[in-house]
Amino acid sequence: METLPTELVEIVVGWLDFPDICALRLTGHTISSKTSTAVILRRLFSSRRLEMTQASLEQLVRFTQPGQVGLWLQRLTLYDWPEREQTGADLTATELLSQALENIRDRPSPHQDSYLSISLEINNDEDDRDIPARVFHVVISAIATTKIPIHGLEIFTEAYELVETNMGSLAFSDITLALSRHRENLATSLQNCRKFSLSLGHSTRGLVYESGVYRLPLTLDDARQNTQSLCDLLNMCPLLEELRLAWVYEDYFEETDASTEELEFFGPVGMSCNASAGELEPG
Repeated sequence: METLPTELVEIVVGWLDFPDICALRLTGHTISSKTSTAVILRRLFSSRRLEMTQASLEQLVRFTQPGQVGLWLQRLTLYDWPEREQTGADLTATELLSQALENIRDRPSPHQDSYLSISLEINNDEDDRDIPARVFHVVISAIATTKIPIHGLEIFTEAYELVETNMGSLAFSDITLALSRHRENLATSLQNCRKFSLSLGHSTRGLVYESGVYRLPLTLDDARQNTQSLCDLLNMCPLLEELRLAWVYEDYFEETDASTEELEFFGPVGMSCNASAGELEPG
């Protein structure tokens, strides 16, 4: 193996787990020099998954400072946001995440493609969308504040396997709210986005029980604005190559024109894609 070109040795190392890399480097000086530190860092630190607690986000800020291994970070997964009693928790999380994303944005990148992919996950089985909304707005606010280039954005896609609950899905109205706050800056961050995934459902906040049925607090105008906001968000990604949209369906409330408008969101999305790109590819 010592006689192989360095490039081939680095490819081999790229397939090994960390203990095996350490063992290989101990076999001799020649192999150690060919298994460069850069390869190991790329292997171990290109992806990071962390809980959105203050301690974890403070660690992320340190991890992404100049000269640290956050230089190699390409995929960041943020999960969970349990209910907290601390006043200002969302503001603190936004500030810390913004600082980390600013560090990543300004890093001297070793990659030809220096864009970051972000995934959001929720470990919550309660019948509401408040926790997903909190995670979403913290992250979207941090992205918009820093205008960091985003390569991929996956929002609660674990709901694809959990279609009988609204676990990890976002209320449609939160898309509208995010664009009302961050439209221009989000357009800057998403202009090179290649992959977008989103799990959606109706907003059940303020659900009304009347005459033996549940009714959504949703007008037809609200529903139309929500679907238009989704179209606007997707059109911020002119280079999009992969799009996955999921709908988490509930059947315990009365169907109205407004709920049907949201449920059938893919029609307006398809027309919007046709209008902006000239052609809608099946997939």
